[in-house]
Amino acid sequence: MPEKPIAFIFPAFVTEYPEDPFLGIPGLKVYRTYLRKAANSVDPELLNFNFSARNFLEDELRTQYMTYILCCAYADFLKTKDISPAICAGYSMGIYAAAYQAGSISFPDGLLLIRTAFLEIIRFTAGKRYGMGTVLGLTQEDIHKLMAEKSIVEVANQNNPVSFIFSGALEEVRSILDLALNEGALNIHLLNVSIPYHSKILEETKEPFGKFIESIPFKDPETPVMSMIDQSEITDAVTLKKEIVQNLYTPLNWYQTQLHLQNSGIRSFIECGPGKTLVKNAKFVEGDSRFYSLASLFVS
Repeated sequence: MPEKPIAFIFPAFVTEYPEDPFLGIPGLKVYRTYLRKAANSVDPELLNFNFSARNFLEDELRTQYMTYILCCAYADFLKTKDISPAICAGYSMGIYAAAYQAGSISFPDGLLLIRTAFLEIIRFTAGKRYGMGTVLGLTQEDIHKLMAEKSIVEVANQNNPVSFIFSGALEEVRSILDLALNEGALNIHLLNVSIPYHSKILEETKEPFGKFIESIPFKDPETPVMSMIDQSEITDAVTLKKEIVQNLYTPLNWYQTQLHLQNSGIRSFIECGPGKTLVKNAKFVEGDSRFYSLASLFVS
């Protein structure tokens, strides 16, 4: 059993599914109930989801839906096992699942927030080519040198001391990745997204998305939500709404978020998702807290 206090952490996007989608845990099949609710709320096509033949990995919006659906189902499953967090944090678009887990929004309203944010972004970026990419193996000083002559790309997130995510104009993102490889980066990867999340490019979504979010009923979180923007603990509905809006166009720092949580006393992190992306990332983060995937908790 993970040592308390525990933080639940929620990934942003599913990029692939494990060979065993239920991670050897029969109870996780409960996700079908959530899938039906989502199909009724936002997209009937979700009922045709299949982990191998129809997994929506090439569909950006449905991938966000599926990530949210699975994260919410898995977090609720953990509650049935008497595993509850002292705090939760959503990595990037994982903020919607964090808000649901914290009891601040309903499951259907989380889906509506995802859809509205996505459609507002698509409306704003129509006809333009944007993207995101990751660089592993360079320091922050190296990264600043690479970006010296780039104007339409910025660091969207720092995962750990040597892992960074860039967001901006597609050609500049590609250029940064090539430069990073030439500078000795261990790995580069162009993400399968066409949206420059967490960059000032999307700041014009603030007004329309901010107006929409006011129509969604929020409650004060029952469990604090950790901000990836400034590492504060969010305990009221007004601040959480603001965080969700700013999350679209403001740079994040997952590395500092993990350090802050550890320094505040968190001993265990549980990734509430179908994979272990955040667990793998934590191998490069200082501290002696333990990071767990769902499979590591229940499968011997």
